[in-house]
Parts: sequence; C-alpha cells; structure tokens
Amino acid sequence: MIRFIVSVSSPFGALADRVRPTTLLGVGLVLLVLSDVVFALWADVWGIGLGILLWGLHLGATQGVLSMLVAKTTDADWRATGFGLFNLASGMSLLVAGAAAGVLWDLAGPGASFGFVAVFALVALAWLATGVRSVKRLEEEG
Repeated sequence: MIRFIVSVSSPFGALADRVRPTTLLGVGLVLLVLSDVVFALWADVWGIGLGILLWGLHLGATQGVLSMLVAKTTDADWRATGFGLFNLASGMSLLVAGAAAGVLWDLAGPGASFGFVAVFALVALAWLATGVRSVKRLEEEG
C-alpha cells in the first residue's frame, strides 16, 4: 500500500504545482467519501480492494498538499514547530476518530462506521467549498 501511495503522490504533486491546493484537497475528500461508501456497502473482496484503491488515491491527493500548505503558511523560523503541531493535531484527531469509529462499529456495525466517516468527509468538503468562496471574495475585495 505504501508503494501505491507513493506512486500516486508524485502525479498529484505535479498537479498541485498547476492547480489550487484546495482543488486537490476537494478531490481527495471526494475520493475519501467514495472509499467509505464502497467499504460501507460492498463487503466482498472486490469491494475491499476498490475501497483500498480509492483510499490510497485519497492519501496520495491530500498528504503532499497538506505538507505543502504547512510549509507555505509557516514562517521559516517556525517551520519545524509548524510541522510538529500539524502532526500532533493530526495524530490526536486520528486517535479520537479511530476510537469513535471503533465504538460505532461495535454498536452498529462496519457499515455505520464507514457511513459516518463518509458523512463527516462530506461536511469537510462543504466547509472547504465555503472557505474557498470566502477566500475568492477576499481576493476580489483586496
């Protein structure tokens, strides 16, 4: 899986040099939603394989962009601290999300767990789209 993520990260990285970072984050969130829907509804070997493929594409589309955003938005003197805080926040979020997904899995099954994550990713996508409009509006006004 790591080799797959690395192999798709390079094309997404090249694309990130030509499009807005928020566009790639949006594509990554769509891939995450699709992956979670596949995992929630298609529980045979083909569904699991497709879900893993989509999830790997999601990681390839988003992880490099997130690192680039941390690097670009953090002052050079504080860049290591910025990456440390980003990774701390990411790790804590993954811990909480994993625990919540585990509880939901135990209470309602894997479909509910993946379905909740898909809904959460759709909310993040809507938030990203709203933020993009706000940034465009500020750029036009400024």
